[in-house]
Amino acid sequence: MHRFFLRHVFTPAALCALALSASAQCRADDGMFPPAPAAKARIDFDGRGFLIDGNRTFIASGSLHYPRVPRALWRDRLLKFKRAGLNTVETYAFWNFHEEQEGQWDFTGDRDINAFLKLVKELGMYAIVRVGPYVCAEWDSGGYPIWLRFKPGVRVREDNPEFEKYMDRWFDKIMPIVAANQIHRGGSVIMVQLENEHPQSWGTSIPNNYFKHLQAKAISMGIEVPYFFSGEHHEADPGDEPWDSVGRTNPWFSTEFYPGWFSIYGPVDNPEERRHSTWRVLANGGNGYNYYMFHGGTNFGYWNNNEDAASYDYGCPIGQAGDIRPDYYLLKNAAYFARGFQDVLEDSVNATSAYSGAATNAEIAITARKSPAGTIVFLDNKGKSPCVSQVKDASGRVYPSAGPIQFDKFEVVPIVSGFAVAGSIKIAFSATRILGLFDQNGEKTLVVYGHPGEPGEMTFDAPAGAVVTGPAGSWATDADGKKTLKILFSEGAPAEFRLSSGGNHVRILAMSIDQALKTWSVTAGAGSYLMTGPAYVGDVSATARGLALDTQSPLDVAPGRVWVYGPSIDGGAQDAADAASGVPTTAPHLGTWKEHLVTAQAAGMDDSGWRASRDPEQMGVDGDRTAYAWYRTHINASAAGEYALWFNSARDRLIPFLDGKRVQPTKDTVNPLVLDLPAGTHSLAIFATHAGRDKIFGYMGPITDYDSKGLVGPAFLRSPNSASYPLDAWVGKPAKENDPIPVPGDPALVPIKVGVDAFKSGGEFYWYQTTLPAIQGASPTGTLRFESVDDIGVIYVNGKKLATHSGWDQAFSVPLDGVLLPGKPNILSVLVQNTNGPGGVLKPVTLTAFTDSTPITGWKMRGGIGEPAAITDWKPTGGDAPGVPRYYQTTFAYDGSSRENAVIRVVPDPKAHGFIWVNGHNIGRYPETLHVEGLYIPECWLKSGANSLIVFDEDGMGAENIHLRIEDVASWNNGVVNIAAK
Repeated sequence: MHRFFLRHVFTPAALCALALSASAQCRADDGMFPPAPAAKARIDFDGRGFLIDGNRTFIASGSLHYPRVPRALWRDRLLKFKRAGLNTVETYAFWNFHEEQEGQWDFTGDRDINAFLKLVKELGMYAIVRVGPYVCAEWDSGGYPIWLRFKPGVRVREDNPEFEKYMDRWFDKIMPIVAANQIHRGGSVIMVQLENEHPQSWGTSIPNNYFKHLQAKAISMGIEVPYFFSGEHHEADPGDEPWDSVGRTNPWFSTEFYPGWFSIYGPVDNPEERRHSTWRVLANGGNGYNYYMFHGGTNFGYWNNNEDAASYDYGCPIGQAGDIRPDYYLLKNAAYFARGFQDVLEDSVNATSAYSGAATNAEIAITARKSPAGTIVFLDNKGKSPCVSQVKDASGRVYPSAGPIQFDKFEVVPIVSGFAVAGSIKIAFSATRILGLFDQNGEKTLVVYGHPGEPGEMTFDAPAGAVVTGPAGSWATDADGKKTLKILFSEGAPAEFRLSSGGNHVRILAMSIDQALKTWSVTAGAGSYLMTGPAYVGDVSATARGLALDTQSPLDVAPGRVWVYGPSIDGGAQDAADAASGVPTTAPHLGTWKEHLVTAQAAGMDDSGWRASRDPEQMGVDGDRTAYAWYRTHINASAAGEYALWFNSARDRLIPFLDGKRVQPTKDTVNPLVLDLPAGTHSLAIFATHAGRDKIFGYMGPITDYDSKGLVGPAFLRSPNSASYPLDAWVGKPAKENDPIPVPGDPALVPIKVGVDAFKSGGEFYWYQTTLPAIQGASPTGTLRFESVDDIGVIYVNGKKLATHSGWDQAFSVPLDGVLLPGKPNILSVLVQNTNGPGGVLKPVTLTAFTDSTPITGWKMRGGIGEPAAITDWKPTGGDAPGVPRYYQTTFAYDGSSRENAVIRVVPDPKAHGFIWVNGHNIGRYPETLHVEGLYIPECWLKSGANSLIVFDEDGMGAENIHLRIEDVASWNNGVVNIAAK
């Protein structure tokens, strides 16, 4: 699916629903290759679910990309995953992040994926690694190194020996790391994904030799855990329809379940909808899911693609700065339940038909899963308004007998029956929300919750003589010997009930919905604990006197009571209000600014060491992978006036300097660049910048010219006197790759409009043809402008091949110098190859004709702007070189002891463009594309005392508007709560 159209036409919610469901249609299946015998005892699956160490295991996962989080913060973010009930983290491995320059590998520091996977293991979690070679991920070039695009003969994602040669070198580095961290080798990795969202194969489909090569390489490198191609069920609501395990050979899993989108910053609207989508995965038979993303992080350095700047917040449950958002709590509760009742969910069949009348309210939708371990009936309020309902058991008895359950909008309530909790103690029937079932050092704890004033009811099968405890009147014994517990939920302290038989003990904790959202399952020392009350519980450590809890709370929420349940501390409570530290209300002040000009525009400067070429070459050809390049040449104007400088391609911003001084183009276009020129020969310098390289989604083939940045020749200086002709009278026909150019008048050519999908009936190639208007003059010339050819277009005029362009939704130009016949019609033919989705000539084509044209040759190029750390000649601001790109430098004081929990952002001039460094760390590109003011400074990169701030401004607009701010909504109060043992 073409993300460009979706991004501009649909709302984020509609985009998620439409774009990714369409993307998912590309997959051939959702299968998985089984584990090798060596791994089978540790990780396995069947058609009903996953098994880890022989136990049915629900995979509750979230995505976090290690390059988007500083290594010092990996643990904080992963611990927040674990506290949310997730047992797995999914990450890509980014080829270009590890091999920026060909053959120069880096797996250290923030790039140490081995350390990342070992940290996942240390925290008791699992990992899913997506090794590429392509990753998408709104990441620079989709993960391909910049140098790869300039390798002759490379066609990505195909059975292409040149591409596979370089891909194998990547696999030779990354696969041993992943293989060594597989679960059966003592590591965390339980699944591996090869490729990503490939147009030709998902799951286990092997349609060609490329996928055979991927599979053979992975196996030869020791991948023995389950693996698959491209992904599984990429959608915003992947579990929207019931399915069954009958006939399946592998579990149902979603590798990309979207709780947000890359165009969103901050909490998503209607988080209840994400909760609803999650519960529907459970209700319809899903065996696991991965939220993409659960924490998005930041595009540090130059790694952003052209859809984002620094922030990759994604509207995640865990914000860019590590802050926790409302949907975090809702999704936590679903994960706790899924893992507590995974014996049912990982071994069930669809039993909905047997329970269709379970709700007394006919508006409640019913879905049921039945397994040898028990049955779960899911009551689903699909409406946008609250409602009430009771529930009936198999005999028709109505629960709760004291009144209905109050359903929130988009809420699913699971009704559990026939489930063994501990030994011979079994839930016969539950008519209340269940947060989860927790094993606390041999004692099982059920946590149930509801609205204050709402009733709940549970019946248990237990041996005769079973002992119950709890408030008077809460327990009753039915005529058939079942133990019935009746609950009335309140806002007070959680109510505690017990049911014991022999050596089996079950505790039931009943609490309000708000308390359940703030209930945490943690381990400390040898103990397993439940903690209720704090907005977040981080590290917990056992002390000589009890437990020490690291807690967090939003600035506008006063820390309250904390209840702890577990070994030696049952019901222990502590008021946490006196343990919180405050967040500063004002941001640090900036010191005096200095500047350093990035000077390459001077007319007489020495550029002898620059890369020389006849025509301008695209950025990156010299090995530089920054967002900047300088170009220099000379141009001659025969007379003073307005001239248009045309390039074959020009992206994204061009800042021209004529004879050393910045000049303003007379028209707001990049290509052509229209300038007022005095008569004579002039030095021309162009500072080219780009906003990020395209992620190359859904594409196969050569990438040399795909989303090329900077200037691509040939270049021509032309008089602005021109005529433009829209080309809209096209004919065409399906074709094969080696078919000859159609003869004009061929009866097989039929009219086709620009913007119409030429491939809706199938096929891979299509010929387009039209007649260009006759252009007068002895030497007519012009330029063809294509706004979008999908995916690959080969351009011919009068039978002569002029250009090949790869990449959908990318404008490009084709010069016609020396091609056009004077005063006669000229035939334009375009052979389009489509690799995925709709294709053809999808946007307008224009012919611009000129009366004269002078080639501009003799170009010099230098990529990059230098490293700010190497600058030694800082000068006071206010120099006399307006509009010249420059660095600005200052310092600010930071008190780490009192401000470590404040989120600080650097706010640049709102009209400026560039990058920002704090203490030598490039914190990303500005301005942000998302609705957030300023760039996030990771707290681990700040230091007590003086801190360095450097801002690169492409336009040299001045530093007076740059300032720091504290993002209050993302800042938290930190505290320590000590709970004494009894």
